Amino acid sequence: MQAIKEAASEFLATRRVAVTGVSRKPESHGTETALTTALNTAYMAERIALFGIVVGIALLLSGIGFLILAVSGAIRRVPWAKTEAAGGLIAAPRRPTV
Repeated sequence: MQAIKEAASEFLATRRVAVTGVSRKPESHGTETALTTALNTAYMAERIALFGIVVGIALLLSGIGFLILAVSGAIRRVPWAKTEAAGGLIAAPRRPTV
């Protein structure tokens, strides 16, 4: 059995370099698969974050719009009448305006 120094000097004497992470079949290599998955996940996370920001802004603008409508009186409360025949609350009939 060779000593480590002898094996290392014999390997270096052949003037070849050992490279890890290189394969002629990239689909079977674990490192490339892991890096591809990480890249795809980062891209997806970036897109989801952007979508969340856009949805948040849209909901904020909708809320402001509904607040303006409520304050200006465009959205009115409907009076409710309790009737025994219906067994609960129903919308009271509106008086006709002339």
